[in-house]
Amino acid sequence: KKKVKDEHGNIVSAWLCLNFSAVEDSSLEQMSATLNDLSVLKANFIKSPYYSDESWAMFESVNNELKIIFQFLQEIRFENYWNNEIKPVIEKKITEIQPGLPAYDVVGNVEYYMGSRLPSNKITVYILYFTKPHGIRITGMRFLTAVDWPFEILIRTASHEMMHPPYDYSNDEELRNLIESFKKDEFLMDKVLNHNPSFGYNTLDGLFEEDCVQALDQIINEKFNIAKGAKKRWKESDDGIHVLAIALYQIMKDENYNIKKEKFRDFLLRVVNNGTLMPGSVENYYDKFYR
Repeated sequence: KKKVKDEHGNIVSAWLCLNFSAVEDSSLEQMSATLNDLSVLKANFIKSPYYSDESWAMFESVNNELKIIFQFLQEIRFENYWNNEIKPVIEKKITEIQPGLPAYDVVGNVEYYMGSRLPSNKITVYILYFTKPHGIRITGMRFLTAVDWPFEILIRTASHEMMHPPYDYSNDEELRNLIESFKKDEFLMDKVLNHNPSFGYNTLDGLFEEDCVQALDQIINEKFNIAKGAKKRWKESDDGIHVLAIALYQIMKDENYNIKKEKFRDFLLRVVNNGTLMPGSVENYYDKFYR
């Protein structure tokens, strides 16, 4: 926790799940073996959009701590407990929700509103018992959800997680410059700098990406008739830090997004370059929304 969360601002569970999803380990013994030889995990993870040298160095720095944790879990026979007590609860939930899934074309709607194709037409959801409070994106078209969350949250999470990342931040200098320009927006930067760090989103680019995806998923889930009310959602979520999502959502609603069939990245550049959304304007959109 000290290294991963306190020093670097990552959510421990989400960060570890993302890293380990680069291999197909299905037991504590296999995960321990991976820690003894990280070559396969690194080779796979480096192909994903989530890899960075800094994050990998951090993963290596907690290797010994993870070995101790996994050894402890084996010693207390955690896998037996999970198989006997937890797995039946999860299997029952899967059986209950499967019939309702075909009614929601998540992939088609994500592709429409993102303006780009996803790498697959199949989404894999892992239903877990110990994942709350986070829905977690992992490598590939996969994410993690909690067994006791309502069906609507599964669909909401599916549309949300499939849109991360909504653009190629690392290789798009024009977009990086656009995001950087919002450091001049005092209202937005106050949310970046002065919120509970346990929520994550502790950098401008981190909150910017999350808010883009939240605005998009709100549009999709309203279409599915499973959305939480936008005003209530953003007033309550993470102590109200997602103010950029509120601005983007209003712009999208005003122009019947994505009738132009743009890539989302191009939409961002257009609305900033034409002055619809500028550094310094986020608070005005917020006030208008709640007025």
